[in-house]
Parts: sequence; structure tokens; C-alpha cells
Amino acid sequence: FMGFDVVIGNPPYIRIQEMQSLVDLYRQRYEAYATNSFDICILFLYRSMFLLKNNGSVSFILSNKFFKNKMGEKIRGFITQNHYVQKIIDFGTNQIFESATTYTGIVTLKKTNNERFLYKEFALNENFHELNELNTICFQTMDSNLIDQDPWNFGNVDLRKIIEKLKNQKLSFGEVAEKIAKGSSSGNDKIFLVDILKDDGGICLVQSSRARFKIEKDLLVPFLHGEDVKRLEKCVQTKFLIYPYDKKTHKLFSLDDLRKKYPFGFKYFLSVKNELMQRSLKMSNDDFYKYSALRNVETYQSQKILIPDILVSGRFGYDTLGLWHNASVHGVKLKNDFIDFEKMYLGILNSSLFWFFIRNTSTALRGDAYRLTPLFISPFSFPQITESNKPTADKIIILVEEILEQKEQNPQANTQKLESQIDSLVYSLYNLTPEEIAIIEGEGK
Repeated sequence: FMGFDVVIGNPPYIRIQEMQSLVDLYRQRYEAYATNSFDICILFLYRSMFLLKNNGSVSFILSNKFFKNKMGEKIRGFITQNHYVQKIIDFGTNQIFESATTYTGIVTLKKTNNERFLYKEFALNENFHELNELNTICFQTMDSNLIDQDPWNFGNVDLRKIIEKLKNQKLSFGEVAEKIAKGSSSGNDKIFLVDILKDDGGICLVQSSRARFKIEKDLLVPFLHGEDVKRLEKCVQTKFLIYPYDKKTHKLFSLDDLRKKYPFGFKYFLSVKNELMQRSLKMSNDDFYKYSALRNVETYQSQKILIPDILVSGRFGYDTLGLWHNASVHGVKLKNDFIDFEKMYLGILNSSLFWFFIRNTSTALRGDAYRLTPLFISPFSFPQITESNKPTADKIIILVEEILEQKEQNPQANTQKLESQIDSLVYSLYNLTPEEIAIIEGEGK
């Protein structure tokens, strides 16, 4: 077999979890590239390179998530170590296929050592239909040595230098944060989330999305959704979550405990048992009322910064009440050594600088939204506070406190000038040059 001159196609976009019967086969045959969670298109891309002659080309339209996701790390390393990239057309958050919501790109690899490659990214709503009209002028010419197995960043050289500067500050996100905690999942919020209509002390009359009933107040905890997290505001409880667990040990109450201590709660869970049993998790008649995933309970009752999972712009809030949240929010609890600067970190995360970092390193979704999972926020780092830069840090804290106070009194307060001052102080804290600041502010427009 001499190999092909060209391989072209549209491989399937299928997560391995949807093909359980083939998992072992793929992991055995493609051990180096079949990670714990991956998309089949990655294996197609890898295999195609071995079907080519030397100097042959493969061109696929496939999910662009492998540019930055953890699952694409090994295939990125394989491609970049061999300098196979010839051309990349990234459709960004534009939807190419009418029948499916996907984020795609055309990747062309050539089985030779390519010192340079061409790159084109389409902005949201830019006309991508006439690809035959693209010419060399429409592309950036990129140096192949500038990308590796790390998340691919195709911006200009100066932009990439800023990204590296933000990654290589003295303190990593993990050194500052005790935990970046994903919220729990009840498995059916329509059953577990309620509003209190009347509070008689120990017993509350509550309303879920489908029923009105009584329940013991001790079974409720304060809760908020991701959309309830406001930019530079103290978070407030918007719902109550029924919590059938001991609040100290976080162990699930037995049915017998519920029957004896919480008869109203026991009656309610029995009334919705059939619906709870339809959830896709392993349960029995003895624990049918448990959550589908109880996570990170030790962080909920702590003071923390709240980061929604998907955002179109920076919107990070401050929780001083110990609120519970679902999996669409991450709670950042700082280590004790850094708690005095918590409001400074809140200011940095809400700054133009941090959003510049997310826009250039995270996975983009439809409508120019970005993921803010630990995978994408953890690489960001913070300067160490020293005697020389502490006055700058203190000024950021004072401005954040002023904004929090203004918005607590009036949620519609215009704090744009104060936020601009925070931006300038954050630039100073990171020792950015006027040229670097111009790139950040120009890129954000």
C-alpha cells in the first residue's frame, strides 16, 4: 500500500461515551490518543495521516473544540511536533450545519515539515459561504513553531506574548484558590427548587414549578442560578433548594429519619417518587430522593467568588451568604493566606485583562459565549503582592468595595468609571506596557 495523495471528508462528531461497545477497541488501538473522554473525529484525523503518502494532504471539516480542549492535547502535540499544519479555517461560533449546533473548522494537514501555515478565523455573522473567494491575502501566515500541544492560540505574536505573561505570574490560580468548585446537580430542579410563600417558623408553605405544599424549613438551603450572578455585586438568594442531607455530615437522610423528623418532607418525596425514579442514575426504593451528583458541599457555606460556567462577557459575583448553586456555577474559595485580598481577586477577574485572556484561550460557543470551567480559568495566574505593589492592590480593593456598596443600594448604579479605574490598576499590577494595553483594549472592541 503506497498511500493516498489526498484524504478529504467530514468525520463523525461523536463523543466516545455514546459508543460504549467500541470504547475498549479504540483505547487498545489508539492508546496514545484515546484519552478518558474524546471525540471520534480526533481518531479519524490521526488515522488519516498514516493513510497518506509523503507530501500528501488531509482536509477535514471537524469540531474546532480540539483546538483548545483537554481531549485534543495529544493530537495537537502529534500535529505540531511533526509540523503538519498547512491551513486552518476556523468558523468560530458561526453555525455551518443547519441541522446541528456545532463549532467547526476546516483543518488541512500536509505530510511534510511545514515551516508556515495559513490561518483564517470568521467573526460571528461574517459571510463564510464563499470560501472559493478566499485568497492568500485573507489569511494570516503563521510560524509553525509558535503552536504546540497547549491550547492553540492563533493570534498575532504580540498577543501570544501577553497570554504567556498572564499565565506565568508568580501565583497560579490553584495556589490562590483552595478550590474551584463545580455546583451540585439534583437531577430534577423542578422538584427540588422552591419559593417560600409563608414561613411559620419550623414549617414553610412552598411553591415548586408544579405544586404547592408544606415542608420543614430545616430541609431548605438558599440557592441561586448562574443567571443570578451579577457583575461585581453581592449575590443574593433567589430560590430555596430542598436538601435531604444532614447539613453537618452531608449524609443522605434515611427514609426512616425523614419519616420521624421531617414528615412533610417525607410525604412530598413519596408524592414525586415515580418522577424521581425516572432520572438517569442508579437508585433504589431507599434512596430515590438523593441528588444525581452531590459535589463540593464544603464550599457552599463559605464566602466565595462565583463564576458562571458560560458567559458572553465578564460577570463574576461575590457571595458572603453561603449560597448553594448548581453545576452551571463554580465557587472559588480562596486559601486563608489570600483571603485578605479576596476583593482584589474579584476586581482582577472582572477586569478587561481577564476577559481578554478568556476570549483568547477558552472554547467559544454560539453567540460568542465562552466556557469558564477550571480547565480554562486555571491557567490564568496572579502577581504576588509585595511591598512595592501593595498600594495598587489596596486601591483595587477600595474601588471594588465602593462598587459593591453602590450596587447593593442601587443595582442599576452606573459604575463604569470605577471599573475603568480598576482596569488601569490591574494593568499596572501586571506591569503591562502601553503597547500591550493597546492590544488588549483594541482586541476587545
